[in-house]
Amino acid sequence: MSVTELNPIHIECNPSLRLVDNASELDVAQSMLLTGFREVSNPHRTRTGVLFRTFDAQFNNYNHYAVQVFNPPEDLRDPKNLAVTYTTPWCTDLEGISTEVGKELALNGLSVVAISPNHPDLRHAFIDLGRRIRGRYSVLEQDAIAHHQILDFIDIEEHLNLKQVLGYGYSRGAMIGLGLLAVANHFDRSFPYSDLIDPCLCNTVKTQKLNPLEIGKYLIEEVGSLVREVKALPESELLHLAQTIHVDLCFWLQQLTTGIGLFEGEAGRFSDMISKDNVLHLTFFSNSPFNQADKWISAFKDYPNFGFSIIDGYHTSGINPGNRKNSVGRIVLANKLILEGVNANQIMSVIKPSIKS
Repeated sequence: MSVTELNPIHIECNPSLRLVDNASELDVAQSMLLTGFREVSNPHRTRTGVLFRTFDAQFNNYNHYAVQVFNPPEDLRDPKNLAVTYTTPWCTDLEGISTEVGKELALNGLSVVAISPNHPDLRHAFIDLGRRIRGRYSVLEQDAIAHHQILDFIDIEEHLNLKQVLGYGYSRGAMIGLGLLAVANHFDRSFPYSDLIDPCLCNTVKTQKLNPLEIGKYLIEEVGSLVREVKALPESELLHLAQTIHVDLCFWLQQLTTGIGLFEGEAGRFSDMISKDNVLHLTFFSNSPFNQADKWISAFKDYPNFGFSIIDGYHTSGINPGNRKNSVGRIVLANKLILEGVNANQIMSVIKPSIKS
């Protein structure tokens, strides 16, 4: 397997974010610098003609992120099209469902940059967990800033126009998607449209008024939904699905660290930092109480270009190919409208009739 080393890049960044209460220690995200970027496999085309590339991004503070880049088949590629970027749901990695999303977007003519969760070594995974428990560390903040730095590097190296991109995300990916919007101006980047699926916990889980029996019932129903959704997946995706979940200790320690931030409602604080110029659509599943749909809708009620839909399903319904197809369809339509010069305040009015509720 060939490895192509690329020149390190240092991007100064000092966003005025503070998602954790204890500011006595400089948050690790504030001092992150992308220092290495290498291609870890040979570029290849899928059977459908999508050009697929995989990279590893290394930061000065021991963090690593995997990066997948999807380019459309030559006959579908239009240099005027905007690219799409996203990261993965909680407790999953790039392989599996997230890869299927990238392929589907590329087959609609859009280039895609997908970025994994952080992959620290074991020692630093424990350090991160300890710092988060003490309230001195925000994984969501770190991941959003790292994501932007990686986009800046790929913009230079791959000659993609990533200063204006479309956003996608499901679960944790939706919450980081909001973080990308919150810090975008610090990187001179705009998101003319974002389509995010079932972000969770706008406020801390402590505000949830559910008794243990209700929580137990919900979890049983959620597992049942997951089984149904997995059974409904095409055989090709079923074979790929097993790669979505990692089994190594480092990965799960980092997911635990991330989970603490998610359940404390860190993502909800992004809403105050997002420009009202953004065009944003959120999808919520009606049987998912931890998405706190009412609180997210209230948080964005004064945003003129905000739209939402509430559809039947559980949180795990996000892996359903039909729901994924609807989101991809909205993104493709938004790209078309943007290229036609449709104003931001008109994009949601055009997209909204296509929303199934």
